[in-house]
Amino acid sequence: MRPRVHPWVLERVMSGAMGPSGLEGIASGGMHSLLLDSNGKIWSFGLNDSLALGRSSKLPDGKPDNVPELVPGLEGFRVTAIAASDNLSVAISQTGELRAWGTFNSDGLLGFMGRKDKVMVPTALPAFSKELICAVACGEDHALALTCSGSVYAWGNGASFQLGRRILPRRKENGLRPERLPLRGVVGVFAGPHTSFAVDRDGAVFAWGLNQMRQTGVDDAAQHITTPTEVTALHPDNHGGARVVEVSGGEHHTHFLFDTGAVWACGRSGADRLGLPDDYPPAIAHNAEVAAMQLRAVERNTILERDLAADVAEFDDLPDPLPRRDDFLVPTPVRIAFPPPPTSTDPTPALPLYAAPPSATRIAHISAGERYTLAIDSGGVLYSWGEGNASQLGLGNVANARTPTRVANTALRDHRVVAASAGGQHVLLLGVKRDDAL
Repeated sequence: MRPRVHPWVLERVMSGAMGPSGLEGIASGGMHSLLLDSNGKIWSFGLNDSLALGRSSKLPDGKPDNVPELVPGLEGFRVTAIAASDNLSVAISQTGELRAWGTFNSDGLLGFMGRKDKVMVPTALPAFSKELICAVACGEDHALALTCSGSVYAWGNGASFQLGRRILPRRKENGLRPERLPLRGVVGVFAGPHTSFAVDRDGAVFAWGLNQMRQTGVDDAAQHITTPTEVTALHPDNHGGARVVEVSGGEHHTHFLFDTGAVWACGRSGADRLGLPDDYPPAIAHNAEVAAMQLRAVERNTILERDLAADVAEFDDLPDPLPRRDDFLVPTPVRIAFPPPPTSTDPTPALPLYAAPPSATRIAHISAGERYTLAIDSGGVLYSWGEGNASQLGLGNVANARTPTRVANTALRDHRVVAASAGGQHVLLLGVKRDDAL
């Protein structure tokens, strides 16, 4: 499947029902979606088992559940930002107020604000009664809020230390109340499924949470990064002054966008998550090592087929199971290469050699799903890579893309993509009409 225009939404945008400028924001949760219109109102659709839609699950007779409905209970609350986890929705107003609804879910109902409950009505959280909130980010089952004074709060499921503090298994509900982290001067917060990130005013990036595949980028092989720890490899001093402006992570990988339009990534390379090409030097070395192991395994098995009692001690160093081709860890963020910008005469330029200088393509936005990633360049061209077994890549029948691949079809030909949100098994795109088609 490739990207398609939502006909119901298009009709409402064209009629002015979604404000003078149509939609301003999108957010994909696990199986629900939020739309922010230019009137500052939120529309929701999708699965509502956890009340993440902020309204009743009962729809008018004959109305399909993929048709957005307004979220009630936000009268006089002009929304400027939205975010969604698997089971929670969050909104921020132009005056810095925060509302949340739905629940957190950890191997069963975890709850909302200290109660084992689901909340349908957008609700203010007492922890923020004296705070102005400027930004919010959601992981799979946790949330981060950034105050306008540069402090960070975290709440939700803290089983993987994504809250930056220890939550005892028998006291999981303690994570449901937002608590402030020991960070100052923060200007951006971001979340992967089980990871959290913050960028401060000096351009330093901090990470915490699950790290078993080195997806935090922290120079530490620990399974969990328990408290906010600087990712020194991303400091502006190591990138000619360039700063990270956006972070987006999947199940075992994370991508970092710099203000120069460059994208770097770390974590697990399997399933093409990172977007690294065949000629990436560590990939060449890894695949050669795997091939050698496979040959030795064949040799060992051939000997045993002839004589089960044969001495094969020389093969005892072979790991079981054998490592897989193209599946290795990238502990420190590395550059991701993109094709040159498309033109009318060359709509899908080839990816340059990894050792070659970076192409002129500058990325403006990234969004990662579980095993895939989306990127939008400064010209509104969409790229995808990784594994998308539910057509999340937008490349038709292509379920895997090794490297950033342009998503181009009839629906996108006349549109410039300005935002993307990668959900559990679906993707939302926000686009505007192009002056000239590519």
